[in-house]
Amino acid sequence: MEPLATVFGRRLRLLRKANNLTQEQLGKKANIDYKHIGAIERGVKTPSFEAIERIAKAILYQMYRRSEEILVVLCRSGIIMQNMVFKNSRA
Repeated sequence: MEPLATVFGRRLRLLRKANNLTQEQLGKKANIDYKHIGAIERGVKTPSFEAIERIAKAILYQMYRRSEEILVVLCRSGIIMQNMVFKNSRA
């Protein structure tokens, strides 16, 4: 069985990359040194609960921003408007 720090670090790296963040960007958003982010991702360091909370907020904020950008693109392309009109016309 892998140590929890290793599993946590691997999942953190996947989340960070899925949100197109570098270690430096995530560190800046979470107010944690990017070298510490790297050590957490490698399972070398175990983050405090406070650090976990700051990292989670930074990643969730990034996910929110990405979904907001996608929504704007869909609205501008008319995809959402067409779907809304289609759904309303079926009622």
